[in-house]
Amino acid sequence: MKEYQFPLILMAAFVVACASNLTAESPRLIIMADMGNEPDEEQQMAHLLMYANMVDLEGLIACSGKYLHADRDDGRTKVRPDLLHNLVNAYEEVVENLRLHSTGWPDPDDLRSIIKPGTSGYGIEAVKPGRSNDASKLIESSILKKDPRKLYIVGNAGTNTLAQALVDLDETRSEEQMAQLCRKIIVFENGAQDNSGAWIAKNYPEIAWHRSNHQTYGYGGPGREKIEGPYTWEPFDRSADGQNEWAVKHIMTEHGSLGAAFPRREMGRRLHFIEGGGTIPWMALVNRGLADPEHLDWGGWSGRFSSSRHKNIFSRHQDVRRDERNYGDFEMFEADSEVETWIEPVHDEEFTSKYVPVWRFRRAMFNDFQARMDWCVKAFKEANHNPVAAINKNDSDEILRFQASPGQTVEFDASESWDPDEDRLEFEWWIYPEAGTHEGTILLPERTASTISFAVPNDSTGSTIHLILTVKDNNPIVPLYDYRRVIIEVHQ
Repeated sequence: MKEYQFPLILMAAFVVACASNLTAESPRLIIMADMGNEPDEEQQMAHLLMYANMVDLEGLIACSGKYLHADRDDGRTKVRPDLLHNLVNAYEEVVENLRLHSTGWPDPDDLRSIIKPGTSGYGIEAVKPGRSNDASKLIESSILKKDPRKLYIVGNAGTNTLAQALVDLDETRSEEQMAQLCRKIIVFENGAQDNSGAWIAKNYPEIAWHRSNHQTYGYGGPGREKIEGPYTWEPFDRSADGQNEWAVKHIMTEHGSLGAAFPRREMGRRLHFIEGGGTIPWMALVNRGLADPEHLDWGGWSGRFSSSRHKNIFSRHQDVRRDERNYGDFEMFEADSEVETWIEPVHDEEFTSKYVPVWRFRRAMFNDFQARMDWCVKAFKEANHNPVAAINKNDSDEILRFQASPGQTVEFDASESWDPDEDRLEFEWWIYPEAGTHEGTILLPERTASTISFAVPNDSTGSTIHLILTVKDNNPIVPLYDYRRVIIEVHQ
């Protein structure tokens, strides 16, 4: 256990518990995307490559789904790994400049080696024992890997390539062996775009399956003529056209080959909000001081899910839902029932919506992407870099857990937070009530000071309190953020 130093007031108030299960190790990630369906997939994957140093990528899979599969009659009949190769080729041209700004960027050839074509047919009907393909074999290998970390799989279209891997593994393993393998897997399914997700959840219930039919679209949307949610791409119009203008300036032009590979999301001669729903599923993995993929109910850049499984969370698509009703009962973690209320501080707008768990971080995510795109072409001193939030001299990426008793006064000190560009820092402490189990209101004094203290409520025995620290720099290029989460477990 890591040793921490605390002010004396804390030594009286706390017994240090273990840190979150999430360590500084990069999380393992496989993404399945229906590349070529429409431009948002290429937008999402270009965005992901700008965070390739923050995750341990094990698979980039071009897969099928509702909008792209072998039996369509509109030309979208083939899975398109070539589009992933195009993006990695563009990444190769900027990666040396990215390495001037941070470490951990993967070699382009390593990324090419994990690009695989998945199942081209639609849904669970295309899955049979013995129909393995390059992508399903890659997934099998990742599931079988002797690695203590969970395997995080994003389904940005259909998930029948994962179903194929599971069916093939199941052929030679006992029920208990399969259960052990499935307990290593966390799935974030974006939009339920084929009928295999519910089938997998029904037949392999040990998988931690998370389905978001709506909240997943909160990075850039939703909306058509007017984009819903907080306005974070000023000074451009509050519309899909305005978002595109923001992307043209900060991503698509004068930002190297990877920025140039970020396409306009134009369909039917009309622009749509950027990146669809496929960015949010992996975002929780890149801000590890805030979010834990094993606890998506705590909230973070991937939104917030239910803390327990819900029965029969059907797809938002009528044709997919019709098939799912034939499977019998299945259970999943759900995002879209998690309504929150939040006041956006820049424009002083109040939002109450199932999208708020994502929207409350939209400005930080947009700013972060903008700054990283500068890393493709600029020297270190010409770009901005994230501040580092420290609590009680701990500046790691750990989520901190503490124990306290009702009525005790607790104090947290973020004064040793720092910024690699030596920018002035701003602090905000806030309670995330929906993430914890304490039902009362906790008022925080001096929420914008570097140090905060407050009394643990007398009626909080047996509950948890989630305290979030937001640190923002004051860089004139674009302000950037870092976060730390403290979980206070209240005991008698």
